[in-house]
This record gives sequence, structure tokens and C-alpha cells, in this order.
Amino acid sequence: MGRSQDRVAVVTGAGEGIGAAIARRFALEGARVLLAEIDEALGRATTETLAAESGADTRFVRRQPHERLGVGARPPRRGLTRVIPRGARAPRRSC
Repeated sequence: MGRSQDRVAVVTGAGEGIGAAIARRFALEGARVLLAEIDEALGRATTETLAAESGADTRFVRRQPHERLGVGARPPRRGLTRVIPRGARAPRRSC
């Protein structure tokens, strides 16, 4: 497949824009992709599109930027790629 085969990519803000492009690239390169998005409808649509387009194992989880990605079983440390696009950072808290 590609250079991302046998890897897991966690991409936040993956419903559209740069996040979706990053998720798509990983999926096309053979990675298993977990897409995190605030907008559930958008996230699910992107996940389904990527799965159909690439044949990759893609999953969706709805999360707010400040929430941790509790995805059930702990992913293996070897082969895990975390991708957090710059625009998907949690908002700063005022003191």
C-alpha cells in the first residue's frame, strides 16, 4: 500500500478542510484513521467518504476540542501517528 501501512492516525478537526485532507492522505497511504470532529453529521459524512474512497479502516468520534480522545482500548504505542491541525487547538483559558 503506502508508507503509512500498519499505522493508526488520530486526526482532529477532520470533518473538512486541512483536517479532512490529512485524514484522506493517511487513509490513501494505508493507515487506520480515527477522525475526530465537533460536527457529528460532517464527521460521519467524511468518514464514510474516506472509507469508500480508500478502503481503509476509518472510524469517527465526536469530540469538543478540550475533550480527550477516549477511544476505548489503548492504541499501540508503536505505529501510532497523532495529527492535530493547527486550527484544532483547544481555546485558551483566561486567568
